[in-house]
Amino acid sequence: MWALKPMFDDAERNFPFDMWMPVNPEIAVQYYIGYAFQLITICISAYIYFGVDSVTFSAVIFGCAQLDIIKEKIMSITPVYDRQRSEAEEIQSKNYEKLVDCINHHQAVVKFTDLVENTYHSYLMFQLVGSVGIICMSALRIIVSEDLHTVMYKCVWYEQNLKFKRDLYFAMMRLSRPLVLRAGLYLRLSRQSFVGILRMSYSYFAVLNQTK
Repeated sequence: MWALKPMFDDAERNFPFDMWMPVNPEIAVQYYIGYAFQLITICISAYIYFGVDSVTFSAVIFGCAQLDIIKEKIMSITPVYDRQRSEAEEIQSKNYEKLVDCINHHQAVVKFTDLVENTYHSYLMFQLVGSVGIICMSALRIIVSEDLHTVMYKCVWYEQNLKFKRDLYFAMMRLSRPLVLRAGLYLRLSRQSFVGILRMSYSYFAVLNQTK
């Protein structure tokens, strides 16, 4: 929606992105052509980004599903306890065929996983580094906000008059409450909440790992 904002800006004709284009925005026809080009490009980029994410996620889900199928095949191996010898030998022969099939199936899953990794490893690294970078920069901004009130001590407040010191004191009281952003107007973006999310994620992972 923000890409449509320049269309309703009466002050001047701007494009959604600041970039050089071989058009003159003062000419209405050229402006609308350039605007449509950028708008279509934005939509295509969004679809491509979403498509790559969907394909990667689908590949992971597919690989996990194949592993679950292998587990079910292994669990379906028929026991031969308390069976007659001829029947037991026949069952063992079928069980061996199932085992060979599971091994071949697993090798195919390994090849599929390697193919997915070789195809999307650069994209996954870009996603990981980008996400970590955003989290680190956000955490840095949060720390700067929390330490804002301590900067007051670094000024030469002791050389100022009483009015300055009094107002500085009230300002420090207010700045002791750092500026925070809340996700969903509920979860505060802070170091404590970030660590809590990591601990909660690991706890959920441990519980799911024990109950799978």
